[in-house]
Amino acid sequence: MKNRDEVIKENLKIREERKMSGNSFYRGIVSAYSGMIYKSDGYPDVDATISRLKDLGVNCYTYLIQRNSEKELSSLPEFCEKASKEGIEVWVYLVPPTEVPIDRDKPIKERKYPPFDLDYLKWAEAIAKISIGYPNLTLWMIDDFDGNLDFFTLDYTKKIYEMSKKINPKFLFGVCVYHEKLKQFIEAGYLPYTDALLWGYQHSSHIYPDCGLSCETLPFDINDYYKTGKVIIPCIYFTAHSSWPENRPTKEYLKEATRIAYQQAGIVFIFVTPAPGDWRYDLVKNFTNSVKCQKII
Repeated sequence: MKNRDEVIKENLKIREERKMSGNSFYRGIVSAYSGMIYKSDGYPDVDATISRLKDLGVNCYTYLIQRNSEKELSSLPEFCEKASKEGIEVWVYLVPPTEVPIDRDKPIKERKYPPFDLDYLKWAEAIAKISIGYPNLTLWMIDDFDGNLDFFTLDYTKKIYEMSKKINPKFLFGVCVYHEKLKQFIEAGYLPYTDALLWGYQHSSHIYPDCGLSCETLPFDINDYYKTGKVIIPCIYFTAHSSWPENRPTKEYLKEATRIAYQQAGIVFIFVTPAPGDWRYDLVKNFTNSVKCQKII
C-alpha cells in the first residue's frame, strides 16, 4: 500500500497531466455552492448573488435548483449570461427524489419538483438546451445519486446521460457518490454514463470520527476518484454535516482541506457559500486571493 507522501505525489502528477492536456477543469477551480440571494417574490436575485461571488473571488458557482425550483430554472439563462461577463463558470445542481422541495414525505410518485417533477429526462433536456447558449455553463449534477439507485437504475441513468449528450455533447453530467459507495457504484456499471464525480468528504462521523478536525485521508480519497478517469470534485463541508459533533469544522481543518483539494484535485467545492460576517467567508476570500483563481474565457 502506498504511503501518504507517495499518494500526494501521484495526485499532483495526475492533476498536472490533466491540466497540460487542456482540460479546463484542472486549471484551479473554487466553486461556491448554494447560498443564492432571493428577491421578495421568490426569484433569485441574480445581480446580488453575482456581486457576492465577485467579492468572494471564486471562479465558479454551483447553481442549486431546489428551494423555488421553477423560478430558479427560469432565471438560469440570466444568471449564466451575467456570470459569463464576470468570467464565472456555472454548474447546475439538481436534487434526487429524496430531496425534492414538495411532498418529500409522500410516496415517490406523488413528490413534486416543478416544473418537471421526477422526470429527469425532461430536466436533462431543459438544462442541456440552456447550456448551448451559454458556454460558461459546463456541467450539471444530481445530488446523493448513490442513495437513490433504486430510482436511478442503470438503464434510466444511461437515458439521462444520452439525452444530455444528444443536445450538447460538450456539456458534462456528474453525480454525487460518497467514497464508501464508490466501489459499488463502479461495479454496478454506472461509470460510462457519468463525466464527473462529486463526493462529500468525511460526510459521516460514524465512519470518520475526526470529521471536521482532520483531513488526513483526503489525498487517498482523491487518488481513488482519479482512478475512475472522471472529473473529480471534492466537496468540503464549510457547514457541518448533520452527523457531525458540535464546533466542527474548525478553521484549521477548513484551511487545510481547502488547500489539499485545490492543490491535488484542482477543485474545491464549498458547501455551502458562507455569508459576509461569517469567518468562513473571510477564509474563502483569503484563499481565492492567495491563489488568484483563473476566470473562464
